[in-house]
Order: sequence, then structure tokens, then C-alpha cells
Amino acid sequence: MLIQQQAALHVLISAARCRPGALSAEAKIQWCCEHKWGFVVYRCSYAKEFDGGWDDLKRRIQRMREAIATQSDAPGIAERMDFVFVEDPAPRAWARADNPAFDMDDTQIMTRGARYDFFLMVDGEGLWGGYIGLVQGWPLAPGEEDWMKIRTSSVGPELYYELGNPEVWYVYYRPPESGVSTTGW
Repeated sequence: MLIQQQAALHVLISAARCRPGALSAEAKIQWCCEHKWGFVVYRCSYAKEFDGGWDDLKRRIQRMREAIATQSDAPGIAERMDFVFVEDPAPRAWARADNPAFDMDDTQIMTRGARYDFFLMVDGEGLWGGYIGLVQGWPLAPGEEDWMKIRTSSVGPELYYELGNPEVWYVYYRPPESGVSTTGW
């Protein structure tokens, strides 16, 4: 099975060389050979009135997985999609357990990839407003913001792949008080 997947990927990459930009975000994730991909989605509002919105977000992400498996040019990444839904205020423990090869306290490590450098923050305001927070998990200088509002519909392979380049954050960043980021995601 692995040989067939590698052969199919080789065909995709060969075709894409003839047409720059032709690979989908899903195919790019597959090409990068990541064992797992996806974000931690951290719930920040626990009032009962937000339960429906939280459940809806989880359903949307599950539907995205199903769409990738049935409609994507790289359906194999659906099996490796791993969105972690956290309803506990201790996400740092998850990052340490899921990524033991890295010393999380080593300030010399520049980036660990989108899976570990960013997370999604879901609060009550965002659930009502149709956005979620994309949070950058890097050390900040005093006065810097570490998050922006993005459309819920932006969560997917394209966002994940783009954030694999740490410079993308600076290109698309919009302060939260300025509203929802209108990125290409």
C-alpha cells in the first residue's frame, strides 16, 4: 500500500512541476510526509449556552476529514488528521507528551511546525461571532499580540500548510481589535 501511495504522490508531484501552484494543500501536506497534522483546539468558554457551538465546531472538523477522504487528491491525509479538542486548561502537557523529541523550554529552537507553534482558541464571543482565535505559541516581546481572529471556515489543510512557514504569520496578521482576518485561507 505504501509503495502505491508513493507512486501516486510521484505522479502528482511530476504533474505539478509542469503547472506551478497546481498541488492542493492536501497534496502538499502528504508530500511533507507529516506523521500527524492538525491543531489543538482549546475551549475557553464553558457556559452551557456555548455547548452547541462547541459541538458544531467539532462536527465541522469531522466533516472536513470525511470530505478529504472522499474528495481530495490526497485522501490518505484524512487518516493522519489529528485535531485535539482540549476542554482543560493544561494544553502544555499535551504538547510535551505528543512531541517528546523537543525540549519545550529550549529557547534556541525556532519552530516546531504548525502543529506545535499554533493552536486554535474557541471562546464564547467567537462562537457567537463566527470566528475563532488563531494563537501563535512563540515567546513574545512586551506589548506584542499573539493571536488573531480567523473565520471558522478557514480551519483546514490550507491554513495548516501555510502556517508551516513561520513568516506567514506576519504576512496575514491582523490585530484582534481590527476584526476578523481576511486571509486567503
